[in-house]
Amino acid sequence: MCVCVCVCVCEEEEEEEEEEEEEEEEEEEEGEEGEEEEEEEEEEEEEEEEEEEEEEEEEEEEEEEVEEEEEEEEEEEEEEEEEEEEEEEEEEEEEEEEEEEEEEEVEEVEEEEEEEEEEEEEEEEEEEEEEEEEEEEEEEEEEEEEEEEEEEEVK
Repeated sequence: MCVCVCVCVCEEEEEEEEEEEEEEEEEEEEGEEGEEEEEEEEEEEEEEEEEEEEEEEEEEEEEEEVEEEEEEEEEEEEEEEEEEEEEEEEEEEEEEEEEEEEEEEVEEVEEEEEEEEEEEEEEEEEEEEEEEEEEEEEEEEEEEEEEEEEEEEVK
């Protein structure tokens, strides 16, 4: 009887030890699985963070590109405006020069006309003077003739 009890007790102890070992192994496995899960979660978080960073970088790059494009457009618009202003100024200067030239031409024509008129007037005056002189001469001649006639009559 003693032998049986000892054997049974020993078997129970062995079974208990085996169960404890199995539980420990399960706990270890669970612990390892938990660690693996944590590692996987950490890796996922890191990947998400990396993705977020990449997205942020892409957004920043896009914003920079948009800003650069806007700046380029503004510069182009400013250059176009400056060119237009310069063209307008040149056109205005050309118009002013043309007007001045026209005015000078008109003045020259007017001066020429005035000179012609003066010359004509002078010519007319000279003609009048000549006519007057001729008339005076004729009168003198007539007077002389009359005087001669009178003298002859008196004789």
